[in-house]
Amino acid sequence: MFDFKSITKEVVLLLWGQPNPKLSTPNLLKWGNKGSRTLQLPEAVWFDHEAGQGGGTIQLIERDVGLKGQQAIGWLREQGFNIPDDPVTNGHAGGEYNKPNKRTGGHIVATYSYVDQFGDELFQVIRKEFDLQPGQKKPDKIFQQRRRAKANEPPGTVVGKRGKVVGDDGWVFDIEGVERVPYRLPELLDCIAAGLTIFIPEGEKKVDLLQTMNLPATCNMGGAAKWSPEWNKYFKGATVCLLPDNDPAGSKHVATVGAILSEVCSEVKVLELPGVPPKGDICDWVDAGGTLDNFLELYQARARNWYAGQGFQSAFKATWFHEISNQKPKRDWLVKNLLLAKSFGIIYGPPGCGKSFLTTDLCLNAALNATTAHKHGVTGMTWLGYRLRPFGVVYVVAEGGDDFEVRLHAWRQARNVQKDEVLPFVFMPTSVDLQSDQANTVQLADEISQLSAEMKQRCGVNVELVIIDTVARALAGGNENASDVMGHFVINCALIQSKTNTSVIGVHHGGKEGGRGPRGHEALHGAADLEIEVIKPETNEPNTMTIKKLKSGPAGDSHRFMLKQVTVGQDDDGDDITSCVVTTDHDSAATRPKKKDGAKLNSGEMELARCLAEMIDAEGHMPEAGTVAKRVALVVTAKAVRRHFDQKFKATESGSDTEVIERLRKRWNRGTKGLLKLGVVDMKDPFMWFTGRPIQGMRPHGIHQMWDTNDDQPDIPMQELVTDSAKPGTVSDAGGTFPPDDEDLIM
Repeated sequence: MFDFKSITKEVVLLLWGQPNPKLSTPNLLKWGNKGSRTLQLPEAVWFDHEAGQGGGTIQLIERDVGLKGQQAIGWLREQGFNIPDDPVTNGHAGGEYNKPNKRTGGHIVATYSYVDQFGDELFQVIRKEFDLQPGQKKPDKIFQQRRRAKANEPPGTVVGKRGKVVGDDGWVFDIEGVERVPYRLPELLDCIAAGLTIFIPEGEKKVDLLQTMNLPATCNMGGAAKWSPEWNKYFKGATVCLLPDNDPAGSKHVATVGAILSEVCSEVKVLELPGVPPKGDICDWVDAGGTLDNFLELYQARARNWYAGQGFQSAFKATWFHEISNQKPKRDWLVKNLLLAKSFGIIYGPPGCGKSFLTTDLCLNAALNATTAHKHGVTGMTWLGYRLRPFGVVYVVAEGGDDFEVRLHAWRQARNVQKDEVLPFVFMPTSVDLQSDQANTVQLADEISQLSAEMKQRCGVNVELVIIDTVARALAGGNENASDVMGHFVINCALIQSKTNTSVIGVHHGGKEGGRGPRGHEALHGAADLEIEVIKPETNEPNTMTIKKLKSGPAGDSHRFMLKQVTVGQDDDGDDITSCVVTTDHDSAATRPKKKDGAKLNSGEMELARCLAEMIDAEGHMPEAGTVAKRVALVVTAKAVRRHFDQKFKATESGSDTEVIERLRKRWNRGTKGLLKLGVVDMKDPFMWFTGRPIQGMRPHGIHQMWDTNDDQPDIPMQELVTDSAKPGTVSDAGGTFPPDDEDLIM
């Protein structure tokens, strides 16, 4: 069992720098002016009193470096710690680590020699890389320090407190007792004597790069923030410029090195290179085209004096105004112009208005869109006219779990989704407590994070939306009108957002009369980025969804929908088990195409188009990749549409059965010919579908995205679709035909 406590002090010094000698004792090291961070020895337990956090080695790496478990141990090895294979946790580790032992494998790709002021070698730092493993974008690497064995240390000799063995090649990976010096010390001393500015990046590779640009440079071994105060003797009166990496470790390096060198240097400057990516450095800047002339111009224009406190990392994401100048303005929409990523919203309405059905429909359509994107690379499905991007959903069903499952069966059946189709949609039929200080919010957030990782592996997307249905049940009996109860609910939802990087939507009750907002304390309304009110009129008119509040855009848009009953099976008594699905046969202001842009259908064409829309809703399914245009989401068999057409309009024809069948056949063929000619429908045996071209008076169903009539290269050329020269019997773009009046299209 590896004792992680044995390296805790070294790791803390690596990440926090040197402790405050005035406040520290041999058994209690303290950092900061007031000793807010401590390391208790020999227990090897650190604590940050301001943040209320503490623990062992791996917990510190997780907090300060952002790496967990195996990645944390890999980071330790990269810093030169000899961690054996499969270390067993002792309270300081995060679990087992199964990577190969980097001490015995890999190959040396770079060697950096550290010499004294006379040029005599003291030790070397070597960089080793390992074979690229499946799933890796870059090979593993590690830095090690070694020295040449002394005359009285033959191969096989065990040396040092760590028990290192001298190798057959005469090298020993232990530099205990060896003088540490800055890299390229002789050149450094000459340049300081000549009055040249010394640049200090992080790492030997960057120093060598700067030297090739005729820029004097040095660094310390061991990585960021390991600069030694003993080196001040070399820098008296010097001018130095720190070149940090673009990451938290780089900021700490600036703070540590600046504080030490400011005691003896005449000037300490800092230059942060523009355009460097996260975790990037001077090497990335040069690879992107940076030159010596560019660098010198930046140094003159942007290098600023170091000051105490520079390089701290704001716990509250503090950002200076000028720092946004190189950032492109953007909004990260989950549902374009409706729902932002990492936002908080409320969907509310009186009982029986369909708010839960509507929310479920949104989530399942988003999951279906993500599946289509993952499998076929096709994105852009819309929901009520709003464009969806791929994301996963966790739906907390705090009440009515059994009925919710029936609702899912109905939606799957209505959309003809295969039983074994894995959608990035997970529901939790359980009650949660989000109203008190003792709420199980952290446990819920941790489980969502674990589900998100599994969802990413199985479906290609993370969880980015969490639904709490209903808010009343999540209040666990608390008074929704009380400020503290609703305030805690809002805080706990924000905690879920921050821990899982998701948006959170609560499904809540509104008043019996519309327009009065969600029930409960005003804190809920004040915290919401999005509010959607759902109302069911007393008449047989469709339900209405209205955007009442949208912080990132204009509110007020309304959309109509209806709940269609679907039979999903029978119970033990033989009675039907039914639920409802959302249908959107009625246009809304946001989805209705402009008349001048839409195809105008005659009555026969319109009745056939509505039959196609109804059957896509009832039996539509995803097409095979490459068989239709990318904007098409659902297709349906032409035979199913024809069957529905005959059943629907049989009663409108008179005469004998034979005469009725013949009239329906001609009626079908005329309507089909017209729709194909106008380009609003296409066919390829055995399927038919809407092309996405706008239609006056109705919304095409089963498409990801409406056809932009200004598109220079639509899937089917506009001039071919609207021309009067199309003759019966010719073939359409996707393989369908313009049928002769006397020939039945359906085989």
